[in-house]
Amino acid sequence: MKACSLRLMLEDGLVRQMANKGNIKQILQGLAKDICALRDAPADENDRLTGLSGLPTIHHAKVMQPEFVEARLESLDKLEGVLGSDGAWSRSTIDDVLWDFVDHIAELQPDQRQYRVGRTVDEAVTRYTAAPSSWIVDRLVYGFDQSCAGVRFGQVLLLTEDVSVVTHGLPALPEFPAGIRVFARLETTAIDEQSAIQRAENTIDEHLMIIDALCAGEVPSLIQVSWTDHIRPIYSATRIARLGNSEAEVHTSGQHRRIPLTGSDLTAVVGGPLGSRLSSMLAAEDNEFNRRVLLGYQFAGAACVDHHPERSFIMLAIALESAILGKDTKSELTYQLGVRVAHLIGNGLNGRKQVARTVNELYDRRSRIVHTGQHGVSRKETALLLLYCTAALAMLAVAPSFRNFTTSAELEGWFRDRILDGPNHYTPGPSAETKGSNLEAS
Repeated sequence: MKACSLRLMLEDGLVRQMANKGNIKQILQGLAKDICALRDAPADENDRLTGLSGLPTIHHAKVMQPEFVEARLESLDKLEGVLGSDGAWSRSTIDDVLWDFVDHIAELQPDQRQYRVGRTVDEAVTRYTAAPSSWIVDRLVYGFDQSCAGVRFGQVLLLTEDVSVVTHGLPALPEFPAGIRVFARLETTAIDEQSAIQRAENTIDEHLMIIDALCAGEVPSLIQVSWTDHIRPIYSATRIARLGNSEAEVHTSGQHRRIPLTGSDLTAVVGGPLGSRLSSMLAAEDNEFNRRVLLGYQFAGAACVDHHPERSFIMLAIALESAILGKDTKSELTYQLGVRVAHLIGNGLNGRKQVARTVNELYDRRSRIVHTGQHGVSRKETALLLLYCTAALAMLAVAPSFRNFTTSAELEGWFRDRILDGPNHYTPGPSAETKGSNLEAS
């Protein structure tokens, strides 16, 4: 049985590889045709006289004439859709090959094209279908105490290194950190060093935002792990005087907005039921359901460390919507969101009614911020939305009902079955007090 499954996987991979190769070849053939047509087109007299033909584009000391730029960019977008989906190719690396291709085609004389265009296309296809290599990327991160070294979360391992040893004394920047620092290590596959760094940074960033969400007790959170040093004190100064008084007083202040995440706290979080489950989802093979839940946690993490009240509230709303509604829900968004969250975390019919009403009110608040620029989000509103958002996401992550889900369609079917259940069907009322809401899972 296992041998049969492996054979099917290999055959499926081979089919996809051949399809990609055909798509790449078709894109390059189309681009070659466009470049040759542009090369042969007579110069526009008006552009020549007015100087409006545009400036050349420069890339890695290479110069591309403006008439080729649009065709190249269109092909770059298409190639990124084929090659960039799994992250092994960065857009910049795809463009490096494309620049060489355009240069070679543009240099061909008309009598050379019959034989040379096909060869140039095949050479570029060969480069684009090369096998990626394995890489280890270590990224300096902030917000972790040194005691976090050795903790693994998902695909990321935290370790400590002496920065001066790792960088060999470079770069010589005045504010560059020194001494023992925390790095995030990731093993990945990519076509070149540049693509490996970009892919690793994207993956590490995903992990850090989820850790921020897990470690946030309130918004804004005192814990923030990221690529930027938020641990340093923030200083400010204010000068003030009564109108007409020339003697002004200067008030200075300093504060710490963040505290380092300790190893014991991190271990407790990532070793708990929720942290362990999210770690497994991050390390597992990608699927629609995992991606939907993890994306919700990423938005929640970004919200938890943002000091701007309205922006934080909006990000929490996006976290809840992206996980609960998904990309295919097009109508009755407020109603759908309230009912779905109610069936996830409401306890009994009355509990579900209470949850649905509160979510509807919070979603209405979100709409007023987005559509009318309304300000003044209270800490109570943000705390409520954080509570509902994290409770709903946690249910999707750890509840046995969803343990084996791999597609968004399975989650949509689960919601549809509950909403169609007569006694649980709920039509939202105009308002409700949030006091007494029960967030236990039914």
